Amino acid sequence: MFTLKREDQIEMLSYVAYSNLSITESACAWVQNHADTWRLWVIDRTDGHGPRLQVVLPVSLVALFLALLVAVILLAIVAHQIRQRRRMRKINIELETQNKQLLTALMGTETVEGELLDTPVESVIGILKTFLQGKVWTEQEKLQLEFVIGMIASRKLFRFDDNPEVSESLEKDVKEYLYDQILQKTYSVHTIPTDNVDVIEWDELQQTDLALLSMTGAWSFSGVDFVTQCEEAGKNPFELLLMHFLREHSVLDTLTTINVPKLQQYMVATYMMYKDNPYHNTRHVCDVAQAVHWMILACDNVMQLQPLERFALLFASFIHDMSHPGVNNNFLIATRDDLAQTYNDISVLESMHVSSAFKLMAQPALNFIADFSPHKYKEFRSLVVTAILATDMAK
Repeated sequence: MFTLKREDQIEMLSYVAYSNLSITESACAWVQNHADTWRLWVIDRTDGHGPRLQVVLPVSLVALFLALLVAVILLAIVAHQIRQRRRMRKINIELETQNKQLLTALMGTETVEGELLDTPVESVIGILKTFLQGKVWTEQEKLQLEFVIGMIASRKLFRFDDNPEVSESLEKDVKEYLYDQILQKTYSVHTIPTDNVDVIEWDELQQTDLALLSMTGAWSFSGVDFVTQCEEAGKNPFELLLMHFLREHSVLDTLTTINVPKLQQYMVATYMMYKDNPYHNTRHVCDVAQAVHWMILACDNVMQLQPLERFALLFASFIHDMSHPGVNNNFLIATRDDLAQTYNDISVLESMHVSSAFKLMAQPALNFIADFSPHKYKEFRSLVVTAILATDMAK
């Protein structure tokens, strides 16, 4: 056994637990004789009260005691958490039972399976399933009804590749074409043909044109009235409005590399890209475009925008909702729509609007900035992208 000198043993007393025991001379001698067996360091001393024995506990025993104490504390904490979880689980069960009882009393039914929380699609599926089980169907009819239920549940009503019979009989390009045609038919896109819209000659504006543009400088401008009057007069609202704004801001006098005829045709095509949604439609676009025009004029002394910046902002106002499907970003993300997958759930619609606009511009007949220098094109595109992405109100 390893032993320490007397003075070292005394210093050890400041590092380990110890206790002082009053003992007799004979007891002190007995303990000292058995110190090695007990693995204790024993020091005897004599003071005014007689001999005393100082017993020093080894460090290993102290560490073992502390470890046992920590283990007991941890076990007590775990036991407390388990009791808390059991208590919360019991409370949750009681609350769920009370909720079901309240819903049952409210609806006057014996059980509530959650029908109140069903979406319209889930309700339709439930009705069809009930209908399927309530009658004797032929095998063919049963398969067809099950197919209908499956398609509604999958939210892929316009996908040909989900129908095995059609998918096997059509080429990929044909399926994509039919898919696009069904989407256009479903969302009722404007179908004003380009050959029915005259390219405006700005040197000889007709009285009807001047009358249509008379309210564009006022905050009380109405996009609804403007679009209605333009369509009645056989004018394209986007073309007429943008060209008027560019003239008001002297953009075309400075940016001489803009191909005006192609820009006019581009605006006609842009107008046709908008769907007849309740809100995100051509009337809304005209309202936004006029508001941008008005604010540029009102803040001209402070902002002092350059011609390219004015052009980019005005152009962005017309394309900011191009091809809008009529639903918001959250809906596209929740339904795992292809657009959400393409743009990684980040400003889905806004990214799509910008992409659609520049893809349309890539057509040679509509590329009105083909003569821009690479630097000017990069600056113009950056301004447009920034302006459109800023319309994501969730950011």
